[in-house]
Amino acid sequence: MNPHLDSRHAPGSSRQATPPTPAGGFSWSVSGIGHTSGTSRSWRHFAPLLAFVVLLALASAAYAASTVSVTLEADGREQVIETRTGTVGDLLAEHGIELEPDDLVQPPPAARLHQGDRVRVQRAVDYVVRADGRLVRLRTHAATAHAVLEEAGIELQQGDLVLLNGVIVPPDAPMDAGVSANGADGLKGNADTHGDERTDKVVLEVFHSRSVTVEENGIPVEVTMAGATIGQGLEHAGIHVYDEDLVWPSREAPLEGTAAVIIERAVPFVVNADGETRHVRAVADTIGEGLDSVGLGLNAHDYSIPEAESQLLPNMEVQVVRVVEDILVQEVAIPYATDLRPNSEMVLDSKQVVRPGKPGRKTQHIRITYEDGEEVDREVIEETVLEDPVTEIVDYGTRIIWQTVDTPDGPIRYWRKMRAYTTSYSPARSGTPRSAPWYGLTRLGWRVTRGVIATDPRVIALGTHMYVPGYGPGVAADTGGGVRNYLIDLGFEDDKYEHWHGWREIYLTEPLPPEDEIRWVLP
Repeated sequence: MNPHLDSRHAPGSSRQATPPTPAGGFSWSVSGIGHTSGTSRSWRHFAPLLAFVVLLALASAAYAASTVSVTLEADGREQVIETRTGTVGDLLAEHGIELEPDDLVQPPPAARLHQGDRVRVQRAVDYVVRADGRLVRLRTHAATAHAVLEEAGIELQQGDLVLLNGVIVPPDAPMDAGVSANGADGLKGNADTHGDERTDKVVLEVFHSRSVTVEENGIPVEVTMAGATIGQGLEHAGIHVYDEDLVWPSREAPLEGTAAVIIERAVPFVVNADGETRHVRAVADTIGEGLDSVGLGLNAHDYSIPEAESQLLPNMEVQVVRVVEDILVQEVAIPYATDLRPNSEMVLDSKQVVRPGKPGRKTQHIRITYEDGEEVDREVIEETVLEDPVTEIVDYGTRIIWQTVDTPDGPIRYWRKMRAYTTSYSPARSGTPRSAPWYGLTRLGWRVTRGVIATDPRVIALGTHMYVPGYGPGVAADTGGGVRNYLIDLGFEDDKYEHWHGWREIYLTEPLPPEDEIRWVLP
């Protein structure tokens, strides 16, 4: 054998060559029983580490198997908890929940915990019970006020009143589910209305019913009621009292010892004031007193509809009118007067201003009255003249000059020519009913016919003769409601009626009227 050759590689050797171990790993093989390769020696090196990993996994599995999920309901809270504690008592201790005497736990504290269990702590409630002048303290799981009172040795009678922390409760109604030994849901720490120190207990008060005479608007009735105060007693008896109603003794007075209660009802009514409609109540005899009572009283100039002195009746509607007065100071002109003087040297219908007029000046204090914001009146309450007006002097002519105008009826003398608006009428068109005694008669008592003319006497005096071109001569013998200023109405018989409508020149003819009937100055 060549000494330089490894026997493991010699041809015909009973051992086969072992490939080299790959880098970064190991391998092992067994070529025969009782023979271990070099790789086997490496495996023995890592075996302790592998055993540790296996043990760690087994320990984790065991720990997980010992944890349970349970629901804990206590003191108003509900939570899902993962725990390894063994019993209910251990779970409560773990979460700092201490039990007091009379508290209930389901399941009991010694029970083993299982996956999905629900643990519920029911606290007994601390009560302070007052009745018949005595005070009883107890802890109980009683579900109704009646049951609590029975445990306290207090007997309820028909019509008695029970208060739970100052609130009226039916004796047999279930107690608030949130009531706990700590007074949960707003019941904790209620002040003792009889002067005891503040407590975490729930207070039950019992007031026995009593007979009281209630006089309402003068009518007395015997009523059974119960409560700490008269107000509670009335509420317990089903007698609703509005805030505006008057109660004597007051609603806050103790009911105990009270034999009679007087109620004076407020009158309901509706007020429309200041842009709003209000439904109000007041103890009052008159509307004015009622408005004062509800804060809507009348100011100095205000008024109401109906009047403030009227009787206040139930459900009546009252309108309040707010009146405001304002003073306006302004300067205004004083019109000047015109002094007309006749002048015989001037021709009729001519005028001459002898002295021009001049307006004066004055200050005015005007009282303006507003009702509900709208102006309703203005009144001048004071005037001061700053400058007097100057009267205008005008001369007018009185000298009549006769003139002649040629007409189809021949030459006609006239003393005044003027322009007038002409219309026409007849008896049937005058607006007078045929049954009227004056039907068809003029103001002077004449029959309406051609030649009768209606005029405004302030312009053309009755009895004045005139000539209207196209119509002919006529006399001012009638008047009319629509005949004003320079309008004249030409008369016709019904069967000879002609329609006239338009301006034209007319002539006032002879004979000349008496001087006192002549309108020297036309309007």
